[in-house]
Amino acid sequence: MNPALYLNRFVTSFADYGLMFLIPLSVFQITDSAALAGLAFSIEYLVKVAAGPLTGSFVDRIALVTLLNWVNGGRALTCVVCAVWLLLAPGMTPLVVLAVCNGVGYTVNFMAQETLLTDLVPKSLFSKVQAQVQSLEQVALVGSPMAAAGLLLWVSVPFLVVAISVLYAVSMALLAVGIGQRVLPPPPDHQVLLTNSLKDNFRVGQAYLLRSGALRKVVASTFLINLIFATLLAIGAPAVVGVFAGTAADYAQLQAAGAIAAVGVLLLLSRYSHWLTSTGWGRVSFVMMSLGGLVASLAQHYVLFLLGAVLVLAFDGMFSVYIRTRRMEIIARRDYGKAMGLLMVVNNLSKPVSGLLVFALSGWLSVQQVLLLSTLMAIGCILGFRLLVASEPVPVFSQT
Repeated sequence: MNPALYLNRFVTSFADYGLMFLIPLSVFQITDSAALAGLAFSIEYLVKVAAGPLTGSFVDRIALVTLLNWVNGGRALTCVVCAVWLLLAPGMTPLVVLAVCNGVGYTVNFMAQETLLTDLVPKSLFSKVQAQVQSLEQVALVGSPMAAAGLLLWVSVPFLVVAISVLYAVSMALLAVGIGQRVLPPPPDHQVLLTNSLKDNFRVGQAYLLRSGALRKVVASTFLINLIFATLLAIGAPAVVGVFAGTAADYAQLQAAGAIAAVGVLLLLSRYSHWLTSTGWGRVSFVMMSLGGLVASLAQHYVLFLLGAVLVLAFDGMFSVYIRTRRMEIIARRDYGKAMGLLMVVNNLSKPVSGLLVFALSGWLSVQQVLLLSTLMAIGCILGFRLLVASEPVPVFSQT
């Protein structure tokens, strides 16, 4: 794949994670309310989930390069407008608008980028390229908040938002360079009216989910692995600070160590992706994340908790490569957007479920015991239902 396309993915992720860091922080600075800061984060997250089904329709109807240019150009313009709005009338409203637009833009960009990979990358190299792309996203995940925090010492929030708009513009230029004169296949439904086929789109995605045993295994295993991952994130700060008497800096170091380890794992995967099938790498990541969850939940000393947490954070990226590769193998190209829109909703349910699990059980169990329960539940269900046993791709379910 052209290096400019890797840079495009990195720059876009850098801008995305910068806004995800900046918006809740700005809300807290303006309101001095942690609850409102959390609400701003939740709004952005819920918009991402809700936008999934509709986004799949656009992905299958609009040329991918055009769609990516529209969404990133739109986000660049939105950043400039909201930055001017913040300068003239500081308050919550421009930040909420920015959060909503970024949530929708993130979902459209993610699904379009993932679909673009299916057009550009041969199946034999898909796992390798996914590992490389995700390693860049991990670097952006760590580097962008650090860069934003450093720049806030020198400039105000509106100027930093303008800088992020420049990154979106740069990503558009990199996309043009990366694609060059390459002729991409037209979207499978480019002649179908959007307003006349939303119900049909949902039916196709539903058909894959309900009638494809292979896809159901991917969705169920993703939900269960995300349960370990999200529960660890939910109990991370209380465990570090409350159980092991650490500090906020210790928790930040744990997250940084996990991100660095994830980059290392993904780079190794990109180098040796040919050693195993996608399902094989899924099994490796399941074993390592389960081990990490058990070590962290049973740890009596902080070093062991840190080791277990890093294992979970590091191998989550490998599992993501597995699920993205398996989805590409199972879902026909013409149905990719339709099915992905519905799957994004289902897969992301584990995150609020894990938070509710911690909230509901914290009165009876310690935070580590909640993590142990989530880990054992995931292990039991994945092994009991043989969710990581390879199966063949399924027929196309769309109507011809």
